[in-house]
Amino acid sequence: MIYITIPVHNEEETVGVLLWKIRKTMADFGRDFEILVLDDASTDETPQVLERYSKVVPLTVVRSEQRLGHGRATERLLRQAARQTSYPKRDVAVTLQGDFTEERGRPRTPSGMWLSRSRGTSPRIPRPSSQW
Repeated sequence: MIYITIPVHNEEETVGVLLWKIRKTMADFGRDFEILVLDDASTDETPQVLERYSKVVPLTVVRSEQRLGHGRATERLLRQAARQTSYPKRDVAVTLQGDFTEERGRPRTPSGMWLSRSRGTSPRIPRPSSQW
């Protein structure tokens, strides 16, 4: 199972497009997935957009009445994914922005989703010895 976690706040104009792109990408990928969205006290039409999409994508919406901020919202979503998983060593959680504000210049999949990369130094990969 792939858990796709998305914290959102006032994303009525972008969250539907993002959910649709995820649905299309994951259908092509062929793995089970669930989208977990935390609506971080949105004051626009975000809850109504999420309600419509919950009928056509595997979507769980968590609503916070009090503004948590991006960090706490992301943590809450990751904890939700950890509670739901039946296979914690096999399943994976991915976090996306609800408004497409990921870094520019990052690599993307053919469907337009961003790929993640480490900010630190890359680990050195040992070369095989001449014995191999």
